[in-house]
Amino acid sequence: MTEGKIIVNATALDKGGALAILEQFIEAIPTSKYEYIVFANSELKLAISQKNIRIIYKRITSMRERFLWDTVGIKSWLKENKVNPLATISLQNTNFRTKAFIPNFIYFHNCIPFSEAKWNPFHKEERILWFYKHIYPFFVRLYISKKTEVFVQSNSVRESFAKYFNFPKERIYIIVPKLRLQSQTEGNIGSLTLDKDQLNLFYPATPYVFKNHSTIINAISLLSRSLQENISLYLTCERDEL
Repeated sequence: MTEGKIIVNATALDKGGALAILEQFIEAIPTSKYEYIVFANSELKLAISQKNIRIIYKRITSMRERFLWDTVGIKSWLKENKVNPLATISLQNTNFRTKAFIPNFIYFHNCIPFSEAKWNPFHKEERILWFYKHIYPFFVRLYISKKTEVFVQSNSVRESFAKYFNFPKERIYIIVPKLRLQSQTEGNIGSLTLDKDQLNLFYPATPYVFKNHSTIINAISLLSRSLQENISLYLTCERDEL
């Protein structure tokens, strides 16, 4: 029987690196006296083997629905189900609202607010990036308290978060995501055979504009000609997505 409940919000983590974060988090949950209640996107089907993990799927299809769930929905769910959590965890950059002044943890992995790039809200393809840079920080700040601790993926993000949000650096911790390869032998990664006589580079990223795939491709092309050496760049997307 569990002795306490920890609430995990991850309704926005449904693809790419964000989904990998959720899957790795669930795999790392220890078997213990605590029950982890994880709110996940209804489009997913997560593999769960431990009895102290409960997945509740929520249909979140827009930023508006996400905001309502974070500000009103979770609190209402806790009240209706008579759950008084020991702590809360957000895996999606922004915290969420509960009635309790309890320890709360944020995994922050959206670095767009720190970017020096400028995007035009009147251009359809740039509107979401403008939103993340100029409006999204408000939601990041919204439920931060003295009980909040933040986890990031690198020291540069730690420095930027502390400065941008005026947040104590001693309450920001670095956790590097795991990199998994199906199999690895000399010259082979998974089902991919590598040419050991050339430079092989990998850029595992969803082809969003701010990921700068075109810039990297052009840079590799220039570098290859300058060095007069073959360089292979491996991307985790389809050619027509670029």
